[in-house]
Amino acid sequence: MSYDYFAFISYSRKDKVAARYLQKEFESYRYPAVLVSKEYKPDDPKYLRKIFRDTSDLDATRNSFSESIERNIAGSRYLIVVCSPNSRASDWVDWEIRRFLETHGNNMKAVFPIILEGEIPECLPERLRRPEFLDRNIPTMITDDASSRKEGWEHGFLQLVGCLLNVSIDKITDRFQKAKQAMLRRIIFVVSAVLAVTIGLTVWALIAEHKANHEAEVAKSSLGFVRSAFDAADPSKSGNKDMTLLEFAKETSGKLDTLKMPEVKLEVATMVLPLLSDMGDPKTALARMLPLLSEAEKQYPAGSLERADFDFAVATLLHSNAEYDKAIDLYRRVLAIYRKKRDNDRPRTAAALNNIGNAYSRKGVYDKALEYYERALTIYRKKPGVDHPDTAGTLNNIGNTYQRMAEYDKAIEYHEQVLTIFRKKLGDDHPVTADTLNNIGVDYEIKGACDKALEYYERALAIYRKKLGDDHPRTADILDNIGNVYSGQGEYDKAIGCYERALAIRQKKDGDDHPRTAVALNNIGNAYLGKGACDKALEYYERALAIRRKKLDGDHRDMAEVLSNIGVVCERKGEYDKAVKYYRQALAIFRKTLVVDHPDTAVTETGLGYSLVMSGAAAEGFETLDHALAVLSKKLGDEHPDTADPLHYRGLARCAMAERKAAGADIRADLQAAEGDLKRALDIRVKSLPPGHPDTVETLKALQRVRELKKKRGSR
Repeated sequence: MSYDYFAFISYSRKDKVAARYLQKEFESYRYPAVLVSKEYKPDDPKYLRKIFRDTSDLDATRNSFSESIERNIAGSRYLIVVCSPNSRASDWVDWEIRRFLETHGNNMKAVFPIILEGEIPECLPERLRRPEFLDRNIPTMITDDASSRKEGWEHGFLQLVGCLLNVSIDKITDRFQKAKQAMLRRIIFVVSAVLAVTIGLTVWALIAEHKANHEAEVAKSSLGFVRSAFDAADPSKSGNKDMTLLEFAKETSGKLDTLKMPEVKLEVATMVLPLLSDMGDPKTALARMLPLLSEAEKQYPAGSLERADFDFAVATLLHSNAEYDKAIDLYRRVLAIYRKKRDNDRPRTAAALNNIGNAYSRKGVYDKALEYYERALTIYRKKPGVDHPDTAGTLNNIGNTYQRMAEYDKAIEYHEQVLTIFRKKLGDDHPVTADTLNNIGVDYEIKGACDKALEYYERALAIYRKKLGDDHPRTADILDNIGNVYSGQGEYDKAIGCYERALAIRQKKDGDDHPRTAVALNNIGNAYLGKGACDKALEYYERALAIRRKKLDGDHRDMAEVLSNIGVVCERKGEYDKAVKYYRQALAIFRKTLVVDHPDTAVTETGLGYSLVMSGAAAEGFETLDHALAVLSKKLGDEHPDTADPLHYRGLARCAMAERKAAGADIRADLQAAEGDLKRALDIRVKSLPPGHPDTVETLKALQRVRELKKKRGSR
């Protein structure tokens, strides 16, 4: 089996200096390949690479800290445990050992303890106090009284190398000492040559030395600037790694200009700015990243993997800001570099393909999205494997795309595959398993199977409460979804109760001006609108709009959503000119960020068309309604609840036009057309919505109004 990492270092944060030493020594150590048998050789032909240590190798992705750690444990060939009283008391080290054994078939031979401090067995974590380990000659970094710490650590490192490679310590030490002597000879030669050349430039050399020392100090402090994030994330102190890291990102992303060395600045930006975007401020994150493009061009050679990785981060931020076309172009440039570097079958290539699929899916170009997802899936299934979380992530994206295409049975099929993987890898009560239960609930909700949706939502909610707590953001997400079910059933008071609980969590965890807080406010507005409380709905919509204007780019699609909702309020209040204004603003954003004829655009066109008719622009209004109906019929099908909306509003508009005609005018054709539209809308809503749904009731009332008008004036 191929692994992403040669070894994973597990340690207590209090022992971080030793862990950092081990990683550095391993990755710079040129092992004696001729002495190592095939089964013990690392993938790298020269060095013991790569070694995972969370402070240096954790990806700045959308995944939570614990999920990323879990993924990289599974992707490591060996586990190195730095043993001390600190690690013995660390719940996190215990968790990492347990997860490694679970993902490696309980293979004790793949676990290598090394003693930093303390006596055996007291210094060993509980899971390592077993005969398999106690009978070993465990490497130790503890120094003798006559030895320096450096010598003790070096000896422990060489012992550990011998264990990992199954080579005797004497041979390892002999090779190491010879390599050191050879290096010393090279250094002496180089220094002598430099002295010969620079003997007449003593003053310049002193100035250069001062400058070099200064730059080295800047680099040292800058890297410490990054490491402090992970040092602060000790769960024994904070209790929550995710939130500590995010708070660090928020604080430090504004200090990039204080980093003087370009390479350090770029590395820090690549790490913290995507985190800042995930925290709900993509606009600021992108604004801080774009000025670094010129530095990246100078620092990273064109076509290098370093430049590709930087561009990947930029593309991710463009994506978060709904600049999908720019993101796709940049992802494609990244892919071209990966192909050139013969990286076609690597997970990072799959990640780029996956992200392109995400961008196309958000634009509404679903066939293209599925094409890229399938290409990513082929790579992930090959490496890291069919049951890996990254494979499950792509399957989940395919399911989400089918969900947007209104192919709910296919969406459920893919999401069920994801659920099977996570249950197998993580267990039935893991938060990631709950995420998939939530996705399946959404499938059933949109499909109209509300009872089934609630069943999945309640299962997910129970896991979140047990594992994350009652006030975790993911608990808020599921409360929102349960509220959506109640709102869809017309039980608006129950929905508002769920939404308000979600809002309280988000205000506590994210703050009053976070985009997720805006989601909760928008949902409450929707429920009040359903109840007919237009002024109350408008109050919540305007609060949501203020947050999104502050945190999101003006052309972000989430801005369009709330602008469209305000248009609905104005329409319901009979303020049709205002409604037209808001609908047009929303449409301008949708048309810029989404593919032509996207269902979201058509839904907003429905409100615009009706408002145009009612404001006196009948020709444009009916043309807009006709277009919305054609799009929804094509994209979602003739029986989808959203397809009923333009029929309902076109029927209302035709009825209103008939009522406006002078007494004595022939309105039979108008009323006949209105009745036909409303009957079709009613038929769809009766089939797709719960009995007694407010939308169905509204169509029945409108149909009754048309028939009464036919009796009153239709015979003329």
